[in-house]
Amino acid sequence: MVLSVENLVKQYSQNSKPVLNNVSLNFETGKIYGILGENGAGKSTLANILSGSILPSGGKIRIDGKPVVFNSPKDALKNGIAIVRQKRCISLEGYFYDNAMLAARTVSKKKLDKLRSEFDDCFGIEFNSGKPVEDYPEKERFYLSLFCELCHEPDFIILDEPAASINENWISNFEKGLKKLIGLRKICIIIITHSLPQAVSVPDILYILRKFNSPVILKEKVTVEKLLEILSPASNENENENSCLSDSGISTDNDLETEKNGDISSPVKKRQNNFFINSVFIRLTNKIFSFINNKCEQSKPGQSLSAEIKEDYKSVLEVKNLVSEYLKDISFSVLKNEIVLISGMEEDGIIDLEKILLGLKKAENGSVFINGQLIKQGRPDLLRENKAALISSEPFVFGSNENLTIRELVSGKMLFDSGFFYPPFEMDSRVKKIIEKEKFPNAVFPGQLVSVLSGGMTQRLILARELSGEISLAVLCEPDNGIDRASLKRLFGILENKIVLNSSVLILTKNPHLYKNKNYKKGSLHSGEFGWCDEDKKK
Repeated sequence: MVLSVENLVKQYSQNSKPVLNNVSLNFETGKIYGILGENGAGKSTLANILSGSILPSGGKIRIDGKPVVFNSPKDALKNGIAIVRQKRCISLEGYFYDNAMLAARTVSKKKLDKLRSEFDDCFGIEFNSGKPVEDYPEKERFYLSLFCELCHEPDFIILDEPAASINENWISNFEKGLKKLIGLRKICIIIITHSLPQAVSVPDILYILRKFNSPVILKEKVTVEKLLEILSPASNENENENSCLSDSGISTDNDLETEKNGDISSPVKKRQNNFFINSVFIRLTNKIFSFINNKCEQSKPGQSLSAEIKEDYKSVLEVKNLVSEYLKDISFSVLKNEIVLISGMEEDGIIDLEKILLGLKKAENGSVFINGQLIKQGRPDLLRENKAALISSEPFVFGSNENLTIRELVSGKMLFDSGFFYPPFEMDSRVKKIIEKEKFPNAVFPGQLVSVLSGGMTQRLILARELSGEISLAVLCEPDNGIDRASLKRLFGILENKIVLNSSVLILTKNPHLYKNKNYKKGSLHSGEFGWCDEDKKK
């Protein structure tokens, strides 16, 4: 069976350049295809067209030579095309069988159990049916999403940026599992990726999308260096016109004009004013909660926070004897004007460390200090009050929401830093400056919904939000998620400028190879134990 696109075009508005321009590609069952490209090259747009989320502006889609039109994801699924998205379409509150049965409504339990056995044989993943999905590590959530799509018995499965879930150490196992799956199911796997290690290792055939250029087709394995050589001519730091736009909710010209003219009666302006009023309420509520909580803490003998404040400290962040399900009594510190990189896998405790540092989880034992002050665990607002910038490895869960406007996404930290009394029109001006500084296309404006942005563009906005203004400490968890080489290079420059301005930075990552040429202080987690890398032990 062959899925083909012929002269595919996607243009989001009449005045913009096409994201996809006469792209023609073929996908055959029994093979793994990779689609590689920088941010803005059209990877997400192509995935959304093939999965029925958006319609193309021109061109044809054919299955075995027969023209097909997908007006919805349901249409695509009826024609045998499924997609595993970055934003997982699974119930976190549910259990394994809850999710599987929702996906496999027309599949018998006998078939479901057979598929589960095949899946375990392919990937070595044995889902725990007795715990909710929210307790699954990210890798298992990805595999559960893949399993649920397989329940639809598709002929083609699109994996949208699996690199965020499948670390480079797992690429070999991942490739072997996909090969086994294809052998059993006779399906086609299409991997959308920006990860060069994944692109050179996994696909049988690699399509490289380039801005304003025809795709490059590679039918033989190549090296990362060769890929860099191919990508270099198309690599630049500017996103193309509308490169950030993905699936739905694109504003009309009238909406854009209303936004620019500042019509206070428009839905966009009403939304802004409601957000501003709600923000003040939230801020006051947090203040009351903090006051009551501190009074309760101070009423306990020896529990006053002030007793834990050091008069003279050199460490901006100090972690002492942290113990959790995955962490074994770890301690480390981040000094003033220092960038520290800690690497590790989920099973090593990197996610536990992230959640504790971001205030999303309490440790079983141990303490966290910022600027010498003990930080009560499970309280992200206290981290904010200590001028901390926070980025989660799950940006679509903890860093953003598709129902927010770009203004709301970017302005949250500004509001908090100002005590939630930031003049709305001054805020709009700052949001527009951030958009301009990131060199986003003209079609992107503050009142636009986040849902129309690509994953890479959303991550760049989150980074811009968190790294704006005065920062004492930045805790960045997988900050490279979804961004291309040019954006990563810019990020390095921003971080290095921040430490000159008396900020400190902690980076948590599963992909240390991205930072191998950076002279940062480096440590790692292995089986829950922390250690500095050899060259940094004496620092």
